[in-house]
Formats: sequence, C-alpha cells, structure tokens
Amino acid sequence: MLTRLGQWSLAAGLMFGVAACDPGDVPVLRERAQQTWTAVQTRYRQRADQVPALVEAVRVRAPAEREVLAEVMAARDEVVAILNADGLIAEPERFRQYVQAQRRLFAALGSLYETVATFGSKDH
Repeated sequence: MLTRLGQWSLAAGLMFGVAACDPGDVPVLRERAQQTWTAVQTRYRQRADQVPALVEAVRVRAPAEREVLAEVMAARDEVVAILNADGLIAEPERFRQYVQAQRRLFAALGSLYETVATFGSKDH
C-alpha cells in the first residue's frame, strides 16, 4: 500500500509524464511499435519454419523419439496457426494464447535439443 506521499508522487509523475507527451508523436510511436512487432513475428515465423527440418533430422537419427517429435510439431503448428490469424496484437486473449503457444514450442524444442545432444554424444 502506498503512503500518502507515495500516492502524491505517483500522481505528480503521471501528470508530468502525460504533459511531456507530444500528441503528434503517437502515430510515429504506433508505427515504430508495429514495425518492431512485425520484426518479432518474422523471427518467430522463421524459427517455426525451421522446425520441420529439425524434426526430420532427429526422426532419421532417433526413430524411438516419436513422442518428442510429435510434441514439437504440435506446438509448432499451434504457433503457426496463431501467427496466421489477424488481430494478434490487438486482441489480449489471442495474444495470451500466442505467448502460451510460444512457451510450449520453446519447451518442446528444449526436449528435442536434449534428445539431439544425447544422440550426438553416443557413438553410432
């Protein structure tokens, strides 16, 4: 809980922050944010597009790891489906689903990389 001084300090800081904001900057900042978000989506799409080749490489070397491979592909498909939908950044619920899908893909890829490291260290 903020003290009265803390509340006044917060209110004063917000007032100065709003006063310092130039309304003319809003379109520029919005465009910059959109460009940055597009770059983030592009990098995530590139990562998702590389997953099938990685899965195929593991499938050839470690056919017993079908469960890990299926988990990775399911997570990848979920990310791609959400990326292809419009309004991702504008809809909080869809964005939350996107973040969760990215986390599942990250975890699945971690399992896959662990499998690759295990099979890479064994003599075949």
